Parts: sequence; structure tokens; C-alpha cells
Amino acid sequence: MVPAMNIVDRYVVREILFTWMAVAVVLFIVVSSVEVVQFLRWFLRGDLTTETILPLYINSQLKSLVLLLPISLFLGVLLAFSRLHMHSEMTALMASGIGPRKLSRAIFIVLIPVLFIELWMMLYMRPSVELERADIRAQIRDASVVSTLLPGRFNQLQDGKAVIFMESLSDDGKQMKNIFQRFDRDGVTHVDLASSGRNVTLDTKLDYMLFENGRHYIGSPGEANYQIIDYAEYGVLIPEREDVFYPLRVRAHSTSELWQSDKPEYKAELDWRISIPVAMIILVMMAL
Repeated sequence: MVPAMNIVDRYVVREILFTWMAVAVVLFIVVSSVEVVQFLRWFLRGDLTTETILPLYINSQLKSLVLLLPISLFLGVLLAFSRLHMHSEMTALMASGIGPRKLSRAIFIVLIPVLFIELWMMLYMRPSVELERADIRAQIRDASVVSTLLPGRFNQLQDGKAVIFMESLSDDGKQMKNIFQRFDRDGVTHVDLASSGRNVTLDTKLDYMLFENGRHYIGSPGEANYQIIDYAEYGVLIPEREDVFYPLRVRAHSTSELWQSDKPEYKAELDWRISIPVAMIILVMMAL
């Protein structure tokens, strides 16, 4: 029968919990801030749509949480015991006959429930997060480039090689009104002014941005030899969007599938999922 927690256990557990929570919040804010910048860069570059940026960001935070949990617990235990040493409380505990063996009891009171949470996250939540990430990637790949553009601002395309502005965009993200476009080709500047535009996908699976009732200017800035072309329709080929995310691999397979498989990569993924909870135990004991 496990004895009840004494006053020393409750005190040490409280110190560890408060410190761990503070460290976890700080680490989560740091990681989230870095990823916010990265996601904004992808969004402004046109790699993400307005409908997918928030689900993908939440998915990314869940993925980061799996690794933040053991690191934050290690730092929480380390800083909690450092404070006890700094204020000579550890000296008083040891003088009263409370050594590392008894202190480890308080650590395991915190560690065991967190360990089960981490094990569940690695064995079951991790593949679900990877599957959801693959679905979001598919939505991004199938979305039209026009749906990634924002009305009322200058949008950069092709890593800044082209700039497009539209006054308004339809609710389905396919129809544009009052368009300005500028891009360079072979050292010559091309400018389009069109009253409307839309996204068109041909049978060949190629995407085009079709401008309607517009005027096309061809020339170099500062020179007078411009060509001006009026058109009813003018199509611009949209290059295929690069996949900026990691490909779907064995990480999306369930733990039961990994367990039943004899493939080395499946065994390696299963070992990885188990190794993180085991590493958490080692890290916490190292902190003590």
C-alpha cells in the first residue's frame, strides 16, 4: 500500500508543478512566436490560404507540444531544486534525514501522470496530427492561387517576381475585379490592367489566371518604346505550388500498424514513439 503524501512531498510537488508550468508557458510562447513568423511568411508568399492557415497552425502547435512536454518538465524539476538549494532549503531537508531517495518520491508523483500523457500523445495523438496535416496539405494543393490573394493590397507571387493587386474578390475566391499586375520576363517589364479576372483549370491540369477586358504594357521603365495591347482575354500560366511541408511518411501510421510491421522504418518510428517517454524519465532523474 502506497503511503499518503507527507508535508515535504506536498511542498516539493507544489514547487515542481509551479516551476514546470511557468517553464512550459514560456517555451510554448517562444516556439509559437517563431512559427507565427514562419506561417506569416508562407501566407504572404501565397503558399497558404485563409481557410487553412489557422488549422495548420493549431496542428503545428500540437506537434510541438509532444516534444515541449519532456523538455519543460526537465527544466521545471531542475529549476525547482536549484531554488531549494539556493535558499538553503535543501540543506535543511538533508539535515532532517530527507535525501535524494525520498525526494525522488515527490518527483515521481508529478512524473507518472505526465508520463502517461506523453505516452498517449506519442502513440495515438502523433499519428492523428500527421494525418490531419496531410489533409490540410491536400486542401492547400487543390486550392487555386487566386484564393490565396488578398483584395485591397499588393500580393507577391513567385517569390516576389510578380505583384498583383485587385480591388475585390468574390466569396468563392475565384473572381477578381479591377486588377493590376506587374512581372518581369527576360529583363522586360510587363504590366496588366484588367477589369476582371478568374482562375481557370484546363483538362491538362494546368492552372491559368485569365484576365478579361484589359490592356497589356510591355517595356522597360524609363524608356519610351512601350508596346500596348488591348485584349478581351489574356491567360497567364500559374506555376505549380511548391510543397513547403514535410512529406507524409510512416509518422502517420497507427501504432498497431507499426507494431505488426517488419519494415525497418516502421520499427524505427515505433522506437521513436517509445523513446520519448523513456527519455523523460532519464531527464527528470538527471535533473535531481
